[in-house]
Amino acid sequence: MGERAESVSPVDRPHPPTTSRRFSDSPGFAAWVCHARCMAKGDHWWFCVRHQKPELGNECGTPDRLGPFPDEATAARAPEIARARTEEADRYDEE
Repeated sequence: MGERAESVSPVDRPHPPTTSRRFSDSPGFAAWVCHARCMAKGDHWWFCVRHQKPELGNECGTPDRLGPFPDEATAARAPEIARARTEEADRYDEE
């Protein structure tokens, strides 16, 4: 098996490029802040993309998951939530 790249804390990630709009005004900002806070706790639900099911904690590794989510039911809806967020971000980009 190939080696997995070390995950990078959201706090250590570079900020997105500067544009005429502030990143904090974008739809993804709240999700990014939640992600940074939840990663510190490690007790949240995630959706495993590989197995297509919710899981508690980091069972399958960072590259293969969506989240974090507050509970299992919300994590189970991760693909639907991701589609909705992508559509919202696309509409935002078109403005």
